[in-house]
Amino acid sequence: MDLNEKNVEVETKSEEIVEHFIKTKSSLFKKIKNMVSKLSEKEYLKLKMEVLKNGNKASLPMLFDAVVNCKNPKIILDYAKTFGDSEAKLSYAISNTKNAEYIYKYALEVKDANISVLSVGMKDSQNYPYIFRFAKNIDNADIEVLSEGMATTKDAQHIYFFATFIKDANLKVLSEGVARCGNAPAIYYFAKDVKGADLNVLSRGIAETNNAEYIYKFFAYKSATNKQSKNEEQDLQKVM
Repeated sequence: MDLNEKNVEVETKSEEIVEHFIKTKSSLFKKIKNMVSKLSEKEYLKLKMEVLKNGNKASLPMLFDAVVNCKNPKIILDYAKTFGDSEAKLSYAISNTKNAEYIYKYALEVKDANISVLSVGMKDSQNYPYIFRFAKNIDNADIEVLSEGMATTKDAQHIYFFATFIKDANLKVLSEGVARCGNAPAIYYFAKDVKGADLNVLSRGIAETNNAEYIYKFFAYKSATNKQSKNEEQDLQKVM
């Protein structure tokens, strides 16, 4: 065999080795990705510790992609607390689980959490106690989005507390939510106790309840309120 033939043989073997390595690596990546997508928390923690222990940063993007797609909020939270969430992809991932408890924990515990994205996830969870807690306790929570989420509940008490204790709550949206509940006492007390409640929206809501007692109370209160507003307006004009 001459020198050229040997060079050709060496190059062929080298190409075969490289091709085999690429296939093997690709297969390994797919295997681990599939494993993480279905994996238990115990298996995930083991894999994470291997990455940390070996300092294998090359495996991190693969692990990241797998976690984003795993749909397990506990795993997503743990990964974000360990490695961060600078691209907000994990915020989207945990929001898509609609798991209110872990969305709330994520907002509290992850430094780079995208609060706007998490606010949407919390809204979509339809977990009204957690929507309230998120609005009250998370800095920069999107109150407009959370007001919309709270307004979908059929429990007027949740809406009442949200309107009462959450600064900058959208009172028109919340008034519409209370009106839809069809609870005459709740509509009346919302109108009476929540400053800035939309009385016109609530008027239509209480009229549909056919509850004569609270309809009377409501419109008596509305009439008195309108009269007071008119008097205040007249007093202001006199001063000016």
